[in-house]
Amino acid sequence: MKKKIIISINLVLILILSSCGLFLKPSASSNVLKIETYVEIYDEYGNRIFVDGKINGYPIVLKDGQTGITVKISEIKSLYLNTQMFDYNYNLESGVVKISLFKKSNLSKNTVELQKQLDGSIIVYTYEVDKSKLNIWLDNLLEESWAKNTSVKNIISSDENIIASNYLISILKSSPIGTGYFKTGAKGNVRIKSVILK
Repeated sequence: MKKKIIISINLVLILILSSCGLFLKPSASSNVLKIETYVEIYDEYGNRIFVDGKINGYPIVLKDGQTGITVKISEIKSLYLNTQMFDYNYNLESGVVKISLFKKSNLSKNTVELQKQLDGSIIVYTYEVDKSKLNIWLDNLLEESWAKNTSVKNIISSDENIIASNYLISILKSSPIGTGYFKTGAKGNVRIKSVILK
């Protein structure tokens, strides 16, 4: 009799727990990132960009054209951005972290850095580059869809030619490249392997 009661109670518990979903495998949607605190990062030219980093120890993520962290915060205890070229000011305003970038004062000539725009495409920043041709060799391939699409490999504007393909982004101008930024349109999770000036 006691055995039947114990078995019945166990069965009831299993039914209750299984109806709560405790025995189900987590669905793919449960692993989807959800931004809880939005982060707006602006370079000194007014471009809104994504820079890898952490706020209060939480990684800054880029998702669906927005940047942020996956937790709600009420104060900024720590903030780090992965940039060698920029210093930054920041504040928390109406629940949004706002970050303004400005060039470091002690930069060396011919400094080059890659960051991303909100669509995931690569933006190149330069500081006092005294040559008219800049080859940036990458540590990883540009996205396959980009590399295969010949209609977007070469971006030609009135000011400069930008060529992006495979492991290389090249910027060519008729005058020294100088200080500024270049929107390449190329996409990929890449870092600079080496920079060659000509």
